[in-house]
Amino acid sequence: MIALGAGGCSPTESSAPTTTVLGQTPSTRLTAVQEAESWFKAINAKNQGAAQAHYEADQRYNIGNWDRGDVSMWPSFTNVHCRPFRHQAREAVVYCSFKSHGGDGSASADTFWNVELHRTAGGPWLITNYGQG
Repeated sequence: MIALGAGGCSPTESSAPTTTVLGQTPSTRLTAVQEAESWFKAINAKNQGAAQAHYEADQRYNIGNWDRGDVSMWPSFTNVHCRPFRHQAREAVVYCSFKSHGGDGSASADTFWNVELHRTAGGPWLITNYGQG
């Protein structure tokens, strides 16, 4: 886990408050880009609870149940680089490039995902969809 230095929450800033640890549950203090990065860290840590916490509640099972919950089958991601692609007050798309390793093969050919996020008033950014679409 990596704690980041103090900073604001605009979509282009890349630092978070020192109390936020990426790879844990979502935080209202993170930008959409930081939430996407945090999700990848949770996946790499094979932390199913933290990974699923990054999804909107109605999506946790639909898009958050990789390999029927067998985290040993999950891929790992290196060279993860995320940047804003489209950003509005409550909707964002974050482009993340990466190198995928292992897993069941479903992500092995992918080199990027667009991560779609939604933010409710006063809440954290949560993932509503991801993929190459």
